[in-house]
Amino acid sequence: MQYSDALRFLESFIDYEKIAGSYYTPEREHLASMRRLLELTGHPEDGLVCVHLAGTKGKGSTAAMLASILTAAGYRTGLYTSPHLIDFRERIQVDGEPISRDDCAAQVEALAGAANAVRADSTLGELSFFELYTALAFRHFRAKQVDLAVLETGLGGRLDATNTASPLACGITLIGKDHEAVLGDTIALIAAEKAGILKPGVPAIVAPQPPEAADVIRAIAADRAAPLIWVRWAKSPGEPSADREIVIEERHAEPEAEAFTVRGLRSRYVNLRTPLLGAHQVVNAATAVGLAELAGERLHGLPDGAVAQGLADVRWQGRFELLGQRPWIVLDGAHNRESAQALTQTLEERLRYERLIVVFGGMGDHALRRVAEPILPRAAHVIFTRSKNPRAADPGALKEQLTDLAPEATVEPTVRAALERARNLAAPRDAILVTGSLYIVGEALEALEGAQ
Repeated sequence: MQYSDALRFLESFIDYEKIAGSYYTPEREHLASMRRLLELTGHPEDGLVCVHLAGTKGKGSTAAMLASILTAAGYRTGLYTSPHLIDFRERIQVDGEPISRDDCAAQVEALAGAANAVRADSTLGELSFFELYTALAFRHFRAKQVDLAVLETGLGGRLDATNTASPLACGITLIGKDHEAVLGDTIALIAAEKAGILKPGVPAIVAPQPPEAADVIRAIAADRAAPLIWVRWAKSPGEPSADREIVIEERHAEPEAEAFTVRGLRSRYVNLRTPLLGAHQVVNAATAVGLAELAGERLHGLPDGAVAQGLADVRWQGRFELLGQRPWIVLDGAHNRESAQALTQTLEERLRYERLIVVFGGMGDHALRRVAEPILPRAAHVIFTRSKNPRAADPGALKEQLTDLAPEATVEPTVRAALERARNLAAPRDAILVTGSLYIVGEALEALEGAQ
């Protein structure tokens, strides 16, 4: 099978990232199609040493930080994330290198017979692109003999394809409202789906949470006897029942990095630095530190300097990524209210500019007003646009719906055209912000890299 054939085969399966559909069907309730696919392919998830992450905000950044720490520690490390920015092979990496076209084609060919058999069985529910690609990731990590794989959930947690793996530790990043049509319209309901990754006896590192999310996580963890280890800022109160915790003792912003100190489970890590900017990234880093320590307990420890080196080396595109000066060009895939609030806080902390030009677009089934409210009122001009994803919101309709937030606004049909208009509008001392969706950011990144 050639790579082009593999792509066509993968794209023949339903892709919930591209359509607005009912993902949580009765057939999918027990992950029947995914479990049958794994059974038919010899259970590639069995024996895979892994860490599993869920959350609304920060799970991708935390996963990338954790993988970078483990690679710096000398471990062969797999990383599975979604969505991608430019090439979908970005989703499956080993030691920072995306799966090759040849390896991707070989794994798809190995899975094809079983995938077709599952697709033909109407009692299992429809096998999705994400489920097939998750099985591909499991196989690739086993073939490359990774010491540990870091798995990020795609949607929710309880019924996510990644939840078929058996992790040595779990991580739950900040929970907020997102994908409400699927996960529920309250923080408590969403938290129940995210905390569905918790396993009996498996420890979990939990980032600071809204009270209603924390209550649900505690209840599910108690029911499953899953030990919880909470992350907190030094000046914030700790959990009353927490025997172990991760404490962020200090943080200050350097020109191109966050600098901070973390008291972990085994060590105190002084003057850590990460190029991922914002206070929220310090929380993500502390969560990654705790998970790395738990992974080290299962593997062969963490060498001195691995945490500092891994956090300093991490690269994670599209999260407050600065790609130009005079004017500033900032790419950030914020697509929910919590992400938008963190983005605006980081923008004000990090940049000095005269006017803000915003390129904005998002998914039609997302609550885009909640994303837009912290961002658009700061803009001198907003350019509404859409990505190539079929779920993308119509930019003309967005302009009408958000006119109270963005009275000075125009519409462009493509991200490339919107970015070109923004650059024409911006003076050297202005800033251009591209946001609202990782799909928008990915297309902007592709346009900017092509222009260089």
